[in-house]
Amino acid sequence: MSAGQHKPSVTALAPGRPRWRLNYRARKSALTGLDTLLLSERDKIKSVIGHNWWQALLLTVGRLGFDFGCLLAALRATGTHPRHALVLLAYAAANVIELVPVTPGGLGLVEASLGGLLVLAGVHSSDALLATLAYRLASYWIPLGAGPPAYLLYRHRYGRWAHRSRH
Repeated sequence: MSAGQHKPSVTALAPGRPRWRLNYRARKSALTGLDTLLLSERDKIKSVIGHNWWQALLLTVGRLGFDFGCLLAALRATGTHPRHALVLLAYAAANVIELVPVTPGGLGLVEASLGGLLVLAGVHSSDALLATLAYRLASYWIPLGAGPPAYLLYRHRYGRWAHRSRH
C-alpha cells in the first residue's frame, strides 16, 4: 500500500458497531479482578490442605495409579501384553484430551483418542477398542451411576437448601 492509502477498518467493512468489539468489551469487564480472585482461591485451598499436602498428593497419585491399573487390567483381559510405557503415554495423552471442554467428561473424544493411541502402542485394533470400552465403563459409566443415589442421600441427610447456607 502506498503512503496515501490506508487499510480499511472493520467498521468501514460493516455498518454499525462490529459485534466482536462488544463481545470483547464484555469479556474484558468479566475478567476484571480475576487476579485477586485466583489468589484468594489459592489461599483458600492452601488453608484447607494446610500441612496435610502430602495426603492430597498421595490420594491424587493413588487415584491416577488405580485408574491406570484399570486400563492395564482391561488390556490384560483382552489377552494383549503391550509395553507399559507406551500404554502410560497413551493414558496421559487421553487424560489431556479429556480436559478439552467439547463434551462432558471427554465423552467420545477419550474413547476415540485412547483407542487410536493404543493401536499406535502396538495393540491390535479390536483389542484396543474392547479394552478402551471396558476401561471407560469401569472408570466413567459405573461411577456415574453412583451420582443420583449419592445426591438423594445428601438431600435426605442435609435437606433441600443445605447448599445455600454455606454461601
